[in-house]
Amino acid sequence: MVKSMNVSITTALIGLGGVIFGAIAAFSASYFQSKSKLKELEIQYEHNLKNKYLENARNHINDLYIPLNVAISKIYRSYIEFRDLSRIHNNEMVTTVKVAYENFKESFSRYEIEINKIWSEGLDSYLIFDLEEKISYFRNFISNSLNSTAVRAEKEILVTNFPIEFEMNTPFIKAKFFSQTKKRSFDRMVHKKVSVRLAPLAFFGLNYEIEFAKKILSAPLSSKEFERQFIEYYTSIKSGIKTVTLGKEKP
Repeated sequence: MVKSMNVSITTALIGLGGVIFGAIAAFSASYFQSKSKLKELEIQYEHNLKNKYLENARNHINDLYIPLNVAISKIYRSYIEFRDLSRIHNNEMVTTVKVAYENFKESFSRYEIEINKIWSEGLDSYLIFDLEEKISYFRNFISNSLNSTAVRAEKEILVTNFPIEFEMNTPFIKAKFFSQTKKRSFDRMVHKKVSVRLAPLAFFGLNYEIEFAKKILSAPLSSKEFERQFIEYYTSIKSGIKTVTLGKEKP
């Protein structure tokens, strides 16, 4: 009789444990589903907000984006001229190279005047997304590089990525969940990136990724480092301008 009672108690405990586990599983499934739905709503909200930003920005194409585009295009053309002449003359400051250098400095001065005008008139509030930060970095990079004799850079953590994949398969519930943090959309415009993945965490369904970046702060105008960083800044800013003027965001 005692043995029969023990069996009954054991059976009851197993049944109770199953109920508790089922409740926990159901709660977990509901939690992850709710989190997924909130994420979808967040993405939709961000999308609508971006469209609103673009709509407002397009009201300032003529007084903001076109003048900015003209200024940055002049810098680009004057730099390419200086770069090509420098290469022809093996980076020696002969007369033609000096003239090209002065033209580049003049184009940069006009760019600074245009940027200061944007700030003083409050038009920077209509610069989309991270474009304001990009044009400021571009200005600082050129300003610091005009009299630079050596490359100056800094390292920083650019992105962290923490995806989690979890699969549940029990008599009570079958479900699979996947969660991933969104990478930062802002491009720091660096030319060297290193990604590190912590493999041991993969055993637990986790994959933690860190991306380190090297950002050039200044470099001699005739250096490859300056050229790479300059082109990256230029193309990124031009892309942002075209997003407004042409009405198409880069995917």
